[in-house]
Amino acid sequence: TVGRIEPRKNQLNIIKVFKDLKSTPEFKDWKLVFIGQLSNKSYEYKYRFNFEISHNKRDILYLGQQKPELVASAMAHEGIYLHPSWFETTGLVCLEALLAGMPVVTSSTRLKEYVKNGIQYCEPQDIESIKSAILKSVFERPDLSETIRNIKQNYSWDVAGQQTIKVYKEVLGI
Repeated sequence: TVGRIEPRKNQLNIIKVFKDLKSTPEFKDWKLVFIGQLSNKSYEYKYRFNFEISHNKRDILYLGQQKPELVASAMAHEGIYLHPSWFETTGLVCLEALLAGMPVVTSSTRLKEYVKNGIQYCEPQDIESIKSAILKSVFERPDLSETIRNIKQNYSWDVAGQQTIKVYKEVLGI
């Protein structure tokens, strides 16, 4: 998962689900990786997150804030992307994960506007909902080729730039 480490991003519930899944044979070799800046807005959350990381060093990795190249490299590995935050807009990082070939588990239903395949939705407060979405992503692994093609054709930075230029030209009468 990538994003600021803070209560809104729900990392502690992700850890709870992961620890539960690790007790099953299918997930015994899995790792949980967090990338992002540790927020200073909630000292209790920061303490609890650091406690979990320090007591699960073999299975849960916290890489801190990283350059985009490293984030892309991390997403290139087989796995699933977890983003069950309490509040989220579309979540560009979810689109980036899909482009990297990772199925996405998210609470943001706004992604439905952009992509239809490769996403499992969950309720951020419900551990079983998050777990169920993860299991579906792993055991019903979708074919993401159409989703990746759709994102590249319609939602890339190049397309966004071209659309922005078009609007500027219309407004300026060029």
